[in-house]
Amino acid sequence: MSLYDRWGEQVFHKENFEANTPNEGWNGLFKNEKMNPGVFVYLIDVEWKNGELQQLKGDVTLIR
Repeated sequence: MSLYDRWGEQVFHKENFEANTPNEGWNGLFKNEKMNPGVFVYLIDVEWKNGELQQLKGDVTLIR
């Protein structure tokens, strides 16, 4: 899973973690500082239990 700011800088990256585990996701920080509110793009490469691979992408809005 990767998250990018509007300038294309990667602000988060994590591999090989279980879905729906909140403490494994992005906490809104980049380089230990709170990010300003804004829109961020995500790319997630998923391997389903049946072995199928899928890429999910979209955006998320950070609100403080």
